[in-house]
Amino acid sequence: MRYTSSRFFDNFKKLKKENTIEDFKKIRNFKSQRCDQRYEDLEPWDETYFTGMMKSFAYNLDSTSLFGATFHSIPLAPHESWYEDVLKMSLHHPDPEEGDLGYLYLDLNSRKGKYPGCANFAIKGGRRLSETKY
Repeated sequence: MRYTSSRFFDNFKKLKKENTIEDFKKIRNFKSQRCDQRYEDLEPWDETYFTGMMKSFAYNLDSTSLFGATFHSIPLAPHESWYEDVLKMSLHHPDPEEGDLGYLYLDLNSRKGKYPGCANFAIKGGRRLSETKY
């Protein structure tokens, strides 16, 4: 049993390494085509960035829309935000019955007293459909 599982993992490791090398070749080629230069090496952030671009290109995905909905920057109402440079984004569906699906508040700038790391806080989960229904 030990020999069989050991052999399985050795074979898996070899196959995974071959696939990984092939995947990085594809990413490197895609990067070279998009950047109009030949790149021999990939930076640590390239894998995620260019893999996302490759998927968008291959499957005709548009990062500005999701299921027909699009994000739009909209102005904040007076005293709506905890800080003046917060951006408010509306996720809007073109169907009049759907309309605005929700809002996203982006507090992107660092400042004294602000939480130092990346964070995501739900202000209010859910969506109000009518005066009495969520």
